[in-house]
Amino acid sequence: MTDSGVKMAIANQKGGTGKTTTALILTYLLSRKGYDVLAVDLDPQASFTLALGYDPDEVERSITDVFSEYVAFYDKRLKREKPELTIEDVKESVKFMDAEFDFVPSNPRLEAYNLQLGAMVGGERLLYRVLDDVEGYDVVIIDTQPTLSKLVINALVASDKILAPVELSYLSIGGLTLLMSTVADVKELYNRNLSWLGILPVKFEKRSSIVRKNMERLKVLEEHVKIYPPVPKSVALERLLIERISIKDLVRTLKSAKEVLSAYENVVRDIEELVRR
Repeated sequence: MTDSGVKMAIANQKGGTGKTTTALILTYLLSRKGYDVLAVDLDPQASFTLALGYDPDEVERSITDVFSEYVAFYDKRLKREKPELTIEDVKESVKFMDAEFDFVPSNPRLEAYNLQLGAMVGGERLLYRVLDDVEGYDVVIIDTQPTLSKLVINALVASDKILAPVELSYLSIGGLTLLMSTVADVKELYNRNLSWLGILPVKFEKRSSIVRKNMERLKVLEEHVKIYPPVPKSVALERLLIERISIKDLVRTLKSAKEVLSAYENVVRDIEELVRR
């Protein structure tokens, strides 16, 4: 990765918060603007991999294979200059509608590393080592699993920024305290460069008084982390991801699409600012 490249983890230990959707939409919007983007699926459930049309059990090589090679290389101190299998060897070039980006798939075998990394000296830095050998990207987006696992810690150690999508429910917002504590611990112990990009509320229903109250609860955290304007609840993202309908046609045929895309563009602008630094 170039010196100006930005590595970003999309993380939240709560399931159903739209992490994979957010990772894919941001990857798409950034690559559509001409940025060189690498997306990494670091979730053993392989939701990002599935969303792009790959069968996780059938992919020839994945991030799991790269991890296996790097573990062997560093654990056994093999007498060669670098690992023989890198991201460059497993990445897929993806054409997603009118955008192109590189993608590293996942599969269920990756779950084994949640145990193995805990037993390794320096195991929390494995993804950092893997991405340190990657060059030529403006942005690296890492999709993570819905738990604060060893794999998620790896993503945080390897990243410059973290973005947390959060559903506007009582339990989801309450769970942010644990995530923020974990980020603070990772920053203190392993990665001084880690900082928040922000929290992105999703599935916002302005007609719901409960959702509006939860949005106000969330804003209490603004003194610690940026809270982005919420992404409205809409079928727009489903149509974009499943039907692969163009943004132009989506906005023309679906009233809520413009508001949804505008919410994600707020995040994209901040990432662009980081890339330009």
